[in-house]
Amino acid sequence: MARFTLLIDSPPEHYNAHFNALAYAKAAIAQGHSIEQVFFFQQAVTIADAHLDWPADEWCPQHHWQQFAKQYQVPLDICSAAAQRRGLGGAESLEEAEQVLLAKYFKIGGLGILVKASINSDRVVQF
Repeated sequence: MARFTLLIDSPPEHYNAHFNALAYAKAAIAQGHSIEQVFFFQQAVTIADAHLDWPADEWCPQHHWQQFAKQYQVPLDICSAAAQRRGLGGAESLEEAEQVLLAKYFKIGGLGILVKASINSDRVVQF
């Protein structure tokens, strides 16, 4: 079976991209494939902000990614440079930034993590 890495560059406000990425990932797993990693970059890193205040009557992509990560044990990494530019990486240490600034299941990682996951995957799919 195939191994996939998902590359997400759509901000959280673009529901369709996140909905489609999650649907794709779940369908792939249901067919016996695996998701090696979900990597968020550019504006998509804001999905990891622990202080996102989402309206209760709207579909919250952050919550759905967290459920996905918990259920399938798939890492959710955000680009360190993009995170820092958007105020999610300025803490004293990486661990402090992840504990204070990031929502549960999201981690800060560099492009090296994406490269490694891409090498270990059969396909990289961008949303």
